[in-house]
Amino acid sequence: MKFLLDTNVLISLEPTSLSDADRDMQPAAAELVRLIHQAKHQYWIHPATLEDLRNDRDVRRRKLRELFLGKYPILNRPPDLGTDLRSTVGSPQPGTNDWNDAWLLAALRANAVDVLVSDDDRLHRKARRADLEDRVYTTREALDWVRRLFDQPQPPPPAVESVWAYNLRPDDPIFDSFRQDYRGFDAWLRKCRLEGRQSWVIQNPDSSGYSAVCIVNQETERLDECPGKVLKICSFKVAQESSGLSYGELLLRTVFQHAHLNSYDWLYITVRPRYDFLMDFLASFGFSPFRTATTDGDLEYAKPLRPGDQSLAPLDYHIRYGPYCWKSDGVPLWIVPIQPNYHKTLFPDADDQMQLIAGGRASGNSIRKAYLSRSGIRSLSPGDVLLFYRSDDRRAITAVAVAEETLVSNSPEELARFVGKRTVYRFQDIQAWCDGGSAPVLAILFRYAYPLATPIPFARLKEHGALVAAPQSTLQVKREALQWLQTQLSAP
Repeated sequence: MKFLLDTNVLISLEPTSLSDADRDMQPAAAELVRLIHQAKHQYWIHPATLEDLRNDRDVRRRKLRELFLGKYPILNRPPDLGTDLRSTVGSPQPGTNDWNDAWLLAALRANAVDVLVSDDDRLHRKARRADLEDRVYTTREALDWVRRLFDQPQPPPPAVESVWAYNLRPDDPIFDSFRQDYRGFDAWLRKCRLEGRQSWVIQNPDSSGYSAVCIVNQETERLDECPGKVLKICSFKVAQESSGLSYGELLLRTVFQHAHLNSYDWLYITVRPRYDFLMDFLASFGFSPFRTATTDGDLEYAKPLRPGDQSLAPLDYHIRYGPYCWKSDGVPLWIVPIQPNYHKTLFPDADDQMQLIAGGRASGNSIRKAYLSRSGIRSLSPGDVLLFYRSDDRRAITAVAVAEETLVSNSPEELARFVGKRTVYRFQDIQAWCDGGSAPVLAILFRYAYPLATPIPFARLKEHGALVAAPQSTLQVKREALQWLQTQLSAP
């Protein structure tokens, strides 16, 4: 695997002053490079990055950095921008930050490198516009990915804890950014604590503070745009040092579950416009803006939780109304066998021995997941419903998901790039899949819907014609068993 390091990562790695050395990202960047080297993979810097650093007007600092960066391999003869990328990022002036960003994205799009590592929010926004966001990682995201991909031991993160707001610690550092953004935040938090609002936290592994926090409350004001019972997400925050562990998705899963169990019709949240990463995150799970909330220009995002517009494509329908809603009319159901070890990692909340909101590895925390298969199936489409069948021990369908995208390949690097931040597989596992047979590997990106309230055992599946024998590879449910099986897919 080849990793391309952006300017901000290099500054963390090669500090020329105490202020550089104190940067939050320095320890993570150092460990990332160490682990890449230890796993015998490669990291590179782009010639455009060197040009970017030469723009530094501090001559002493510039010379020091040129000296330090001499030990880094330079990407040789990097690819040009190309017409399609120019149409996305434009034609920036040579030597500018935009020019440097464009060349980094060009190397990524041409697959000269597998992953770009950057802590520049602007570059991440450009990557989203160029449809490359799944291959641009923050330093902490890259570190977490490398730890999992190359089998580095790490302590498992803790579970989500349900707490009443009066038990929250007001002096926790995670609340500092709220205080900067909102005058009167402390008075508001006191109100939340007095009312005992429903909250969830994820503790730091060393219990020194919160890695993530979410506070919700039933909305009492009538919202014409959101008829019915409405749950307001009052605060939603993941600490910077905990990024890359899918805590945002884990918290959102918790909110979805709470809303489902308490029969809410809508979710809504207010977002400051400068948090475009949060707006993109919410949009990827079916939230959409419906009005400007305050004179400060805050936006309100809402998400319906009941079945709605049947004209939407199956995947779009699930994103908009899910996770507990998925389109059934005319949509194939597939039974996907999964071994217990992968099942435990991907679906911890569907395992008998796990808590409902389990924490664990990032692949278990996330809603968006990935799975590899030897199946010869090539007709999976976005929005198709996947029923994961835990083989060997439980021999039952335990979890429901919805397909997003597939890739068929025998290249470990291509598969690793494709499954990306969702991976549950080490790189050596992916290599073994590719080397283990003549047939190419099927990679499936999917969205986890929910664990079944009651798993469906093999005996019942066979009795109703959904299976003839224990499945050895992914297979489509026959038409005669479709209606019966759909009635069995109840959520908890």
